[in-house]
Amino acid sequence: MSFPPFDEGDDHSGDYPGGSARAPSPLEWVSSLLPLNLDARQARVKLRPVFQGALTAIVEPIELRFGEVRASFSALSSRSAAGEVALVVRSLGLVRPLKSPRDESRLMEKLLGPVLDARAHPEIRFRPLSVIHLPAPRPSLRAARREAVGSGILRVLGELTIRGMLKRLTLDFNELQPKLWTASGVIQIQEFGILPPRHFLGAIQVAGALPFDVEVDLRGGGAEPAAGTWDLSET
Repeated sequence: MSFPPFDEGDDHSGDYPGGSARAPSPLEWVSSLLPLNLDARQARVKLRPVFQGALTAIVEPIELRFGEVRASFSALSSRSAAGEVALVVRSLGLVRPLKSPRDESRLMEKLLGPVLDARAHPEIRFRPLSVIHLPAPRPSLRAARREAVGSGILRVLGELTIRGMLKRLTLDFNELQPKLWTASGVIQIQEFGILPPRHFLGAIQVAGALPFDVEVDLRGGGAEPAAGTWDLSET
């Protein structure tokens, strides 16, 4: 969402929602969209496993994404939030295929089986508890009045559930482009009862710290191909 800049002496009453001459904060703007329902086109979640060990050089870098996401929000404020994000585990897929289809199949079987246990825990869930706006530093009043809705950070405090285990998680969203919000973080997989996978007697091992990226795209029309749904019959 773009708002007109301010010029000294101009009357911009009515330029912004509610007839105000003040640009809404990011939290006010997002709240004006409620109730908000998103799918994998608007809420994109990617995982970037890190490999360790003596044979790391032979491992292809991998990036994973969820092809099925359901997110709904009915209230977002600093005092409380109402909503939930569900990531369907069996929709997890590679952003770029591996060179070897056999290696890719083995990788996905391991991820959906002993690692994430998709049969017993078909979804990863995140429930927001509160959302606050942290304004960006403002060098001058005039510059501040020219800033768009995306200034500052939206900090989302919530609860993440993986494999039935719940942990607190904080996400700091920055507005990369108008209506495109991004956040990054790291999950310690051992906290969710996941042992880092090992291969070749530990010569290749997945690090316990799992980086992830989240994009919330409210621009409309933009979509990313969905990851494939994997057959769990043999997992």
